[in-house]
Amino acid sequence: MTLHPAIKIDGKVIKGRSADSHADIIAREKLKGVKNDQHGFSPDGRLFLSRRMAVNWLRSNDPDTFKAIVKSIPPDGLHTHLYKKGKGMEEEREKAVDVSKMHFIVYDRGGLYTYIAERLGRDAAQVDYYIPDAEAYPTSAKAEIGRGLPEIKRINDKEFHANVEKADMIYFPDCYDGEKQTWYRSKGYRVGGGGKSERFEIDKWYFIEAIEKAGLCVPETMLTKGIDDLLECLKAVGVPRWLKGLMRGDFETKKYTGMNQFENWLAQYLLPMIGQKRKDIKILVQEQIEADCEPGLDRFVADGRFTQQGLVGYEDKDKGIVECFMDELPAILTDIDDACAIYLKDARQHYSTEVRINKEGAWFTDPTVRVPSPPGELMTEMVKDYPVVIYQLSGGEVPTLSANAKYGVEIILTSAFYEKHEICVEFPEKMKKHIKLKNHCKRGDAYYCIPNQNGAFFGAVVAWGDDWKKAAEEAQEIAREIVCDELEYGESTFEKAERSIEAGKKYGVSFT
Repeated sequence: MTLHPAIKIDGKVIKGRSADSHADIIAREKLKGVKNDQHGFSPDGRLFLSRRMAVNWLRSNDPDTFKAIVKSIPPDGLHTHLYKKGKGMEEEREKAVDVSKMHFIVYDRGGLYTYIAERLGRDAAQVDYYIPDAEAYPTSAKAEIGRGLPEIKRINDKEFHANVEKADMIYFPDCYDGEKQTWYRSKGYRVGGGGKSERFEIDKWYFIEAIEKAGLCVPETMLTKGIDDLLECLKAVGVPRWLKGLMRGDFETKKYTGMNQFENWLAQYLLPMIGQKRKDIKILVQEQIEADCEPGLDRFVADGRFTQQGLVGYEDKDKGIVECFMDELPAILTDIDDACAIYLKDARQHYSTEVRINKEGAWFTDPTVRVPSPPGELMTEMVKDYPVVIYQLSGGEVPTLSANAKYGVEIILTSAFYEKHEICVEFPEKMKKHIKLKNHCKRGDAYYCIPNQNGAFFGAVVAWGDDWKKAAEEAQEIAREIVCDELEYGESTFEKAERSIEAGKKYGVSFT
């Protein structure tokens, strides 16, 4: 006897097909407001088994499948991807979920993720791209973001509220809208995003306390209040140290190498920006962990449950990244995720970790509960059926990932001119899949990136294949084809990655 995924609503059991996930049933039947405890299984279309009941049913009726997956079953019970794995069933995600007939809304609060909307728009029937109109001083420049891109339609506030009832999914690629996501979910909308779990990323002191409770390695960290307190702290500690602001827009993570350099940065950059906030601004001061290697794990999470597959990568900060898709992920990285799963119960989103490894252990330095950058740009192409994956996550389902290639690389594109001026970006249209732009629109046959408080970083080049070095060469060749003002990118990005790949082997992080 075979189990089938099923949904129970008002006493009625809705049995799915063997290839279905619960999200597929909900989409096909156009169900609204389905909660996790209404997800289960049925052997005959009459009997409904909760996820936990289904585990007991397997133990009694299908012991071979039970034995094959028992070590992977999470506390809440059986999930469709585990059952299919245990039965040796071929994954038929693309057949069960046909996004070509679907209508998505991408809710991009800052305009940084136009490339995400474009990727969804390649496969979906309709993608509306929404940046909230409400600002103290709306600008005509920001209103241009997303316009003219053939894969998507830029919509305003009125159009968003008119279309939200019709949409199959609302996707929030960025953070700071967790409460809004929770509200839409409570009304029965299908919503992808970090939810309230975004706090794990954006509240840096909460993160430090959380990983300490989880029993993970925690670098010495001090919370300072006000610039005077910060200066006293820095005088008392050695160098280097890392400074992290609690507000994302104040400054990027800053390396402290000595008082002369710091006071110059403080006087000319931070103080003019924060003004009287200098009296009580909160800044973390963190010791530097000397690492043999610094891998990152990039995958997806649905309500605290992670995809079994993912990408492991090495980043050259602000220059690029090399990634390897793995069906079996390194335990030194997944153990960290498992310890922190309790803090991600509301996330249906990309999830990335940055880890520093040395002889003392694995140090979890930063989480990302949004589309990461990098390697989010690369993942849109390297992860097979990316729009289907995002759709499944939005329904609380953990997708089974597969990849279009074993390896991928990403090169960060920057322009000093872009920090204050719109730039025109030109390249052969055949390279479009490989070039991921931010804050952009299209006029005629050229693309334009609009300054949007993200510094000089305006896009990335991505390439993938079965040999990462050849992919790196391809990425460099594509970057050379791009024409724009003051273009810069890392020619030597991958030399550091090669050293990191070699160093990671002794810790079980193998790219082969």
